[in-house]
Amino acid sequence: MSRLLTALVTAFLICGGTCTSDSGDLSGAEREFVLGALEKIKTGETFLSLSATSITDAGAAALAKALPASKITELYLGANSIGAAGASALAKALPASKLTELHLDSNSIGDEGAAALAKALPASKVVELKLSQNNIGNAGAAAIAKALPASRLRKLALDHGSIGDEGAAALAKALPASKLTELNLNWNSIDDAGASALVKAKAASKLTKLDINDQKDHEEL
Repeated sequence: MSRLLTALVTAFLICGGTCTSDSGDLSGAEREFVLGALEKIKTGETFLSLSATSITDAGAAALAKALPASKITELYLGANSIGAAGASALAKALPASKLTELHLDSNSIGDEGAAALAKALPASKVVELKLSQNNIGNAGAAAIAKALPASRLRKLALDHGSIGDEGAAALAKALPASKLTELNLNWNSIDDAGASALVKAKAASKLTKLDINDQKDHEEL
């Protein structure tokens, strides 16, 4: 592993105060966090948490470059400033990585970032994906739904978004052919039609937990 990882770490060490990735510049605190992460990756760790560490698209892209040669299986990047570009960089790295869990909650990847990740899911090892609070709407939900049957996903969190009945219906249609056992859609904009479709689909799926709390008058089902 490590000529690639060694080269990445060395590049960060010699770039001075500012490092540049495909998505922009790395400097200050973000640079230090990413450098520390690369050092951990180099040691062969399988778990990496960089939640709430000011990671931007540039940092996500830098980490993505290191993933294929790493042993990381669980990556936590919640509560950062990652947008669609960062999500896309991570998506490109998924098929060649060992990641089984990816947590990107409380970022700003939107429908574009969700679609990029969805496209990579079938060729990845990811079984748990957390995309809560990411401004994901119907288009993002539909993209993920399309990828579900061919993916390994067991747990999916899309709560605190703007998914409506259209997105709920797309997910419901994909559920019976998916491997999902847990789906969190709390705090979206799902009305009766979408909730009904999800409940009906649950009966024909592997779901053991479907959360659609706080959708107007709906409760956990």
